[in-house]
Amino acid sequence: MTYRLNMGEKIEIPYFSWYVKGADKNIIIDTGIDAAHDMKYHSSRSPVRFTDIQLFYDALVSQGLKPEDIDYVIQTHGAYDHTGNTAKCRKANVFMQEEEWKFAMAPRPPAPPSRTAPSPILPFLVQLRNSRMATHFY
Repeated sequence: MTYRLNMGEKIEIPYFSWYVKGADKNIIIDTGIDAAHDMKYHSSRSPVRFTDIQLFYDALVSQGLKPEDIDYVIQTHGAYDHTGNTAKCRKANVFMQEEEWKFAMAPRPPAPPSRTAPSPILPFLVQLRNSRMATHFY
């Protein structure tokens, strides 16, 4: 994560989701991504490896919830590590910055041959666009 500093040392970078209970609504801020899903966006040659501290579903169960109990998902931005589990909350209204949505839906230039991973933002957002989930912009 830093240029030429601590090269070869393990760096842990957690992905967080926040659960907010308020006004009789269940709110999730960012849904994170599970390790197995995250690895789809990294080359098999990448030294990056992911482990789950707690799966999204298990975290919800620990609060007495299921994905369909979530009323609102607030996306801080559209990167895959923030949106990876959002589609599981099928009944939720999703809030996202309008410029993030426009950026994610805009055509991208072809990736250079050295980059084999799919766009980290697009798969979830296309799924969201094609679903019946309501998307609101702020």
